[in-house]
Amino acid sequence: VIDSVVTELFVTVESETGIERKYVLRIKTLSDEAILSKVAVEGIEANYNEETDEYEVKLESGYTEYNVTAIADSDISIVEILNAIKSGETEISESVVGKGQVEAIVVEKSEVEDGEELEEEEKGKNPTTKVEIVVTAPNGIAKKTYTLLIQEESISADIGKVMVNGKEITEGEDGKYVANIS
Repeated sequence: VIDSVVTELFVTVESETGIERKYVLRIKTLSDEAILSKVAVEGIEANYNEETDEYEVKLESGYTEYNVTAIADSDISIVEILNAIKSGETEISESVVGKGQVEAIVVEKSEVEDGEELEEEEKGKNPTTKVEIVVTAPNGIAKKTYTLLIQEESISADIGKVMVNGKEITEGEDGKYVANIS
């Protein structure tokens, strides 16, 4: 089934002899809706946030790349996952494109560039991999960009910082944190 929009125009034609005939002209155009119906990472469906047009998913830690599937609302929409690897290939391309749906491999990307140190408050947090997905509507004109945020669940149970009454408490030799409150 091809998504289409029908516009009706009513036309009245009068002949030279004064006879009127009414016609209905129906114009079918392809839909201008660029909608994703589902995004999944490693088979886990991502949650959609309508306010931000973002999909979010949390996975167990340990991934260096993610299998991403994006499915459009229409079978004839074009779906692109940007900066991804097409299944069966090894090189990252500008985009992996499919009709109606696309599957691609996305390499984990840290928000921190190579060689940079994490800020103290960011240590212990797992970085988020940000993926852009572009959907082109069936009419070939309208486009919409969605963002997929992939975050791995932290396996760290380390304490980063302990604050009591605005003062940082350090770990003692015995591994305990003690604060004297006066």
